[in-house]
Amino acid sequence: MNTLFTQSLDIRVAYAKAEIYGDEITQYEAEIEAHILGADAYRAGQPIVPELFKTVPALSRAWGEGVNAAINGGGWSRFTEEDQQQLITPEPYIVSDFAYGKLAFAECGIEYPLQILKSAAGYYIGTADEFEPVSRESEEYYRSEYAAKQAFDLNLWTQRHVCWS
Repeated sequence: MNTLFTQSLDIRVAYAKAEIYGDEITQYEAEIEAHILGADAYRAGQPIVPELFKTVPALSRAWGEGVNAAINGGGWSRFTEEDQQQLITPEPYIVSDFAYGKLAFAECGIEYPLQILKSAAGYYIGTADEFEPVSRESEEYYRSEYAAKQAFDLNLWTQRHVCWS
């Protein structure tokens, strides 16, 4: 699954290469991708301009236009109608399915509740007992507690799968 950061990085790199080689078409395509990413990020509850775009006015502007288009009910999107419907009305079993940490349960046999935790790498969805973290359940790390909470609330996170031998 591509995270917001990796998608932003791909767009920023494509734009920088196009800028170096004077390829205006690829620059424009990168701006379109930034617009789409901005709209989709707004729909996912992450409307803040990525740091990678802040130093490139064209990408920052395209991101903002994507967010504004999504706010007004328009804009290009990579979300399918089904994805958008899940954001609006999540299926009830999804929330209860992730109500406890699956990795923690597999290892300890205890249903620790999921929560937002912080490490040196960033915020993540995991479990903890009263003393320390027990498991990191999400594949993703998030820059802010708000972003992690949005991903958790909207079920936009990926359950880690670890095989213990």
